[in-house]
Amino acid sequence: MAADDDRRAVAPAFSVGWTAALQGLASIGAGAIHAAAAGIHAEHPTLSRLFVAIAVAQILVGLAALEPVAVVPGHGPPAGPEALATARRYIEAVVELAASPGDHEVPEEYAGWEFAEGFKQNIEALRAR
Repeated sequence: MAADDDRRAVAPAFSVGWTAALQGLASIGAGAIHAAAAGIHAEHPTLSRLFVAIAVAQILVGLAALEPVAVVPGHGPPAGPEALATARRYIEAVVELAASPGDHEVPEEYAGWEFAEGFKQNIEALRAR
């Protein structure tokens, strides 16, 4: 809470309404819980992968609900809110390919990315769970 000139408490500003902000934060929290469940159920690879996919989807939906103006990804330059949809497609592709046997090529959408070889590493990491 911030105080304006006459020292009354003022709520922080959101670009979305409070209800949407709370829904977004709740989705992020639920995603964190599912991420923890993935670790707890590591002895069950299929269940663990499912929890990872659910966790990522919930967190990305929650972040999108907050309607960010800018997104700073872990790799690459700052971007607009479209980066959340791109991240979701990336995670879905990794989870889908990790569930299917064989050696997979990096999908064209991600081949030009910095650290594109990380795609295969992410598949292997999921398979190792």
